[in-house]
Amino acid sequence: MNLVEQAEADLSFTLEDKTSGFGVSVVLIDLSGTRYGEDDELIVQSTDIGFGIDPQTGVLLEGGTAEINIRLSTLISVVGATLPVKGWKVEINNKDTENITRTFELRDKPIDTKLGIFKMTLTLVEKT
Repeated sequence: MNLVEQAEADLSFTLEDKTSGFGVSVVLIDLSGTRYGEDDELIVQSTDIGFGIDPQTGVLLEGGTAEINIRLSTLISVVGATLPVKGWKVEINNKDTENITRTFELRDKPIDTKLGIFKMTLTLVEKT
């Protein structure tokens, strides 16, 4: 196994570990409304920026930006060959700390790195 293959294999515990890591379940929704990951099939590393600061006033503002990192091999096994594009939606509900579902929309072209990480930058569209 070369270093790239080893790094991709390591993503199973760096990105997808819900028990002792930072893994969070998500559901992906394509442009036609088809949902992927309903049965905890998509575990990702998520950075959900809930608040920001207005640089002019210093006032705390509710934010609406998030990023998720998905193991590319897992994404392909759940979604198939058609990978997410701008406009896809992502539902994030971290049940361990809260019971709020945030729905985000993919705002930028996803980044696929050589190490097998599919990075998605998201914008908040709904909070329930």
